[in-house]
Amino acid sequence: MRGDNKFINFIKSPGAWVWAFWAALVLCAVAAALCAWFLGGTHPATCALYAVCLALFVYCICVSVRPMRAAFSRMVASNKLLSHIAADYGYRTVALSIISLAINVAYAVYQGVLGIVFRSAWYGLFAGYYIVLSALRAVIIFLGTRKFAKEVSGGYKVYLACGCMFLILSVSLATLAGYLITSGSTVHSGEITVISMAAYAFYKIIAAAIHIVKTRKYGSFSLQALRNISFADAVVSIFALQISMVATFGGGEEMWLLNVVVGAAVVLCTAGMGIY
Repeated sequence: MRGDNKFINFIKSPGAWVWAFWAALVLCAVAAALCAWFLGGTHPATCALYAVCLALFVYCICVSVRPMRAAFSRMVASNKLLSHIAADYGYRTVALSIISLAINVAYAVYQGVLGIVFRSAWYGLFAGYYIVLSALRAVIIFLGTRKFAKEVSGGYKVYLACGCMFLILSVSLATLAGYLITSGSTVHSGEITVISMAAYAFYKIIAAAIHIVKTRKYGSFSLQALRNISFADAVVSIFALQISMVATFGGGEEMWLLNVVVGAAVVLCTAGMGIY
């Protein structure tokens, strides 16, 4: 009985032996690839190795989570900046918004370059949208970090400024959506690319919705404005995904109508947040 408990504890927390399990996973993956090459992907030996690889992968992930979290917590505690970000939700929101701003600017430049190289209005319009979005984020971050924004009245003015700029953003979105729907000159992406876009877009919209609700508890208009911007960004990702799916997988009149519905919903959602 005592030996059984010892074995169970070892399975739950193998310690340094976890690297041996990772090595076994790599070896099984190589063996599965060789079996698939020489015997075929449907051979019983290949299928058995696939099952072993899957079981080892799930097990290695499960037993690696706790030590990785512990190592990450020690790293955060030892760094003053990281510990501040982890402890202060408002500070963390601003820091992540600055990172998002940098990503948006880089993405806008990338889309603009592609638009010039390929002479594509698709890329050019997306570049214009992300330029407007980046300007909106930059203004809110700048105003939100000012001393007057710490007061309720100052934060409320920042929130109102965000609403006004959302109306400008909705005009940009309406132009983008109208062109993409009526022109039909969309970029065809590979199926794997579209599936990746779908996973990222749904992650963005779920995370943005959760943070909008979470930020309301803190009663900060500046933080709420930043979270609203993230939600608008996520909503547009859903629209871009919809357009890309239709361009990649095809569709009839019903898909064209779905593009119209999704595009209108995105524009109305953005404009509605601005008016609110």
